Amino acid sequence: MKKFVNLIVAGLMSMMFVQNVSAQMLANVQIIHNSPDVTLDTVDVYIAGMLTFDDLAFREAREFSMVPAGVPVPVGFAPKTSTSIADVIESTTLPALTAGQEYILVAQGVRDPSLYNTPNADIDFKVEILNPAQSTGSSMMAVDVAVLHGSPDAPAVDVFAGNIGTGDALLNDVPYGAWTQGYLSLDPAEYILQVAGGSPMDSTTALASFHRDLSGDGGAAVLVFASGFLDPSMQPAGAEGFGLWVAFADGKTEPLTAIGQSDVQVIHNCADPAAAVVDIYVDVVNDTILLPDVAFRKAVGFTQLPAGYELEITIAPGTSTGIGDGLVTIPVTLMDGENYYAIASGAGGSILGTSGFTANPDMENIDFSLELEAGARTTAADPANVDLGVWHGATDAPTVDVLANENAMMPIVDDIKYNEFQGYLELAPNNYRLNITPGNNNSNILATYAADVTMLAGRAGIILASGFFTNLSDPMANNGGEAFGLLLILDNGDDIFLPTTTVSIDDQIETRGGLYGVYPNPVQDQATFAYRLARNEAVTLEVRDLSGRTILARNLGEQVMGDHTFTTDVSELAGGVYSFVLRTPSVQSVRKIVVTK
Repeated sequence: MKKFVNLIVAGLMSMMFVQNVSAQMLANVQIIHNSPDVTLDTVDVYIAGMLTFDDLAFREAREFSMVPAGVPVPVGFAPKTSTSIADVIESTTLPALTAGQEYILVAQGVRDPSLYNTPNADIDFKVEILNPAQSTGSSMMAVDVAVLHGSPDAPAVDVFAGNIGTGDALLNDVPYGAWTQGYLSLDPAEYILQVAGGSPMDSTTALASFHRDLSGDGGAAVLVFASGFLDPSMQPAGAEGFGLWVAFADGKTEPLTAIGQSDVQVIHNCADPAAAVVDIYVDVVNDTILLPDVAFRKAVGFTQLPAGYELEITIAPGTSTGIGDGLVTIPVTLMDGENYYAIASGAGGSILGTSGFTANPDMENIDFSLELEAGARTTAADPANVDLGVWHGATDAPTVDVLANENAMMPIVDDIKYNEFQGYLELAPNNYRLNITPGNNNSNILATYAADVTMLAGRAGIILASGFFTNLSDPMANNGGEAFGLLLILDNGDDIFLPTTTVSIDDQIETRGGLYGVYPNPVQDQATFAYRLARNEAVTLEVRDLSGRTILARNLGEQVMGDHTFTTDVSELAGGVYSFVLRTPSVQSVRKIVVTK
């Protein structure tokens, strides 16, 4: 069995090489395995002929330990299955170290450079000696950071703690194998580390970006080391990709979080009048992104935000002067390469401090919230189509279905409830009639809208149910908020408020008959309905409430083909929205009417 020998424990320093060496003749040394050679993924490390570190994996370290100073020290690297120093496959001899000083030894490079594709000539396996190193920080109020360039195929780089050109420059035009030659003291805080190409490359664009929270590491000294291959696809199978890692004095190593990118579209769909206009702040490390004066039923185009670490999105009044005026802050972590909708939704609640809103019929919570929905599309999947997602954002509307065009039998959106997204409809770019019905009764059309998307081939967007359903019949309900409607938001932030319609957008009425007019609307006493029959047949007229319950029915008997009108008394009906349904053996046609008192 392999034995781990810790040279820091004086009682175990019985090896011949260090026998009788006093503490004044020792140096404090940490070793880090940063060789990306695929044959050296895990190694045993022999120091002065003895197995000192067993099974040291790529990107692992060991804590600072004492080694002899004043004399050269042989160091050997063997496969993890080694049984003795005879198994060493790579070795080096450290020059005489200075007693009392601290060093970091970093194994770098590859055994056979001819097998690897890099622009750097000198990538042979070696042990880099970093001196002066630190095992502790210079102050409990700071984190001391050194940086080593250890990626064999990466060019000379600049490294910034913060934004390129404005953050603290940790490295400036440093080639492979070089380091900061010391430590920079940073405040214990969150950081973005930006790696950019050094001269003569473009040093204004990040080659890679990483996140690290050092807020709990005051008093520590750490080494951040670039590791792996910038383009592993050009290297032997199994080669690890590029990353930044941090090594602590106790031997712990951790990867910095690679920052990706995601596209986010922010949409204001909160109908509460108290939030008619808002400012939206996105707090990223070292920066704050402001989306000012976003009004209800407005949006911004897709905005690129960093992914992979926690951001904070803050909603503030439109009169805000800074992020400190925020009403609510929502932490979000985005996935690299994913697209999102961020939809301000709801009404009232403790955040906005408002009340008096109609409850959701399905008992869903309608308090103000910011909903994050992944899977947003910036273009249509098929450039010949238009892709439309559907979001139910009307707080007081029930679960609904959406049917397309006159007499459609199957819903294109089925049983969608408040604050629910039901994916995308991939449609031909035509002129559509959208009928909104209760989820359990497609014959009861609550509202009808015209959606002309004939000019939107290749585009993507989202249709939102928006505003208060109650306010269709009572404009002063819900604190006077906007009435229900359908809102189409396109990928670039353009908004189209879909018009309501009471006349078919195709020739259904002409060819099959049905209701084509209702007046006056809104109505208090007498309502007149105009309809057309395509053949001689029996006619029944029904009045239904929002739940689909039939309030009254009139059997109009057998009637001849052609245009007709029928007037009925609605004065006994309570104020609200009703559906009038014309039924014949060949057709069913529905129109909405608002009864006021």
